[in-house]
Amino acid sequence: RGAGGVPRGVVSEHGGLHSATCIAYEPVQRLLAVGVDAGVKIIGGDGVEVLLATRHHVEPARCVEFMPGVGRVMRVSVDNGIDVFDLHSQTCLASTRWPIDVTCACGMKDSPFVMVGESTGRVAVAAVQHGADGDGILAPRSYSIAHPD
Repeated sequence: RGAGGVPRGVVSEHGGLHSATCIAYEPVQRLLAVGVDAGVKIIGGDGVEVLLATRHHVEPARCVEFMPGVGRVMRVSVDNGIDVFDLHSQTCLASTRWPIDVTCACGMKDSPFVMVGESTGRVAVAAVQHGADGDGILAPRSYSIAHPD
C-alpha cells in the first residue's frame, strides 16, 4: 500500500506522446488518433498502438481527423503540411505542403475528397491522388467555397 492507504499500481505511462498537440476519436473502430510532431499515433481499445510517421512534415500537428468510411486519418501540421494515412496498410497515401495557411481540414464521408479551410476564409476541395514518382499528393480541385465579402 502507498501513502494514505491508496493501492500501488501503474496510473499512467510517460514517454511516447511527449509532443502530443491534438486528438481525434473514431467511435466505430474505437480508435484514438493523437497528433505528434513525427506523425499520428493511433491507439485502440484492443491493444492497437502504431505510429504513422510522416517523412515530409516533421513539425507539431495542428489537427488530426479521421476520414469517415474510407479507413484513413489526416494530419495537418502547424506549417501547413497535410498528410493522409491509410489505417489498414499503415502507409502515407498523400503528403502535400498547402500554399496558404490551413485553419482546419476534414475528409468527406466515403470519398477521397478533403475540405481544407484556409486563413483567407475560403474552403478548398482537394483529392488524394497518386503522384508520378509513386508518392501520393493531395491535389487541389478547381472548385471551392469562397468567403462572402
